[in-house]
Amino acid sequence: MLRHLRSRHPNALANETPTTEHHSATTGEADMWTSLTMESYLEVTCHYTDSNTELGSVVLGVSKFPKSHTADNIKEALSELISDWGLTGSVAAMVTDNAANMVSAIQKLGLRHLPCFAHTINLIVKRAVEEHKVMADIRSRARRVVSYFRSSTNATEKLILAQEEQEMHLLHP
Repeated sequence: MLRHLRSRHPNALANETPTTEHHSATTGEADMWTSLTMESYLEVTCHYTDSNTELGSVVLGVSKFPKSHTADNIKEALSELISDWGLTGSVAAMVTDNAANMVSAIQKLGLRHLPCFAHTINLIVKRAVEEHKVMADIRSRARRVVSYFRSSTNATEKLILAQEEQEMHLLHP
């Protein structure tokens, strides 16, 4: 994918390439997710400071990840991406969520793992909500309402009509 991007947009990426010659610090961020169509993706972003200590970021790649989400498979994909960009040996750390497979993949690469702050806060809030019965009940009911509208086109159409009749901003499920 990266070779394809470079071949089609060489000038757009030329000024964005985080090389060790021009950048004094390089860290990465990796995330995996599954789309609504059940396709898995891996995204990697590089964050760096240049010689003027200006912060820069560039997405190194977003690609389908059809393999099992094992630490070894993730490590292999990340290693290839880092190598393709010429960053082998210059990445100081990687930020990921706290999933065991991501943490293990980063450790297997020999890099320092930094847990994503936003993901950690999200986990704390989720746990707090789950432990508070009233909040857990509200969350459960809200999920059922959302699931209902996501699974019924008729219900969604009725919701949109009701919103239009009341001149509300349309809220699409």
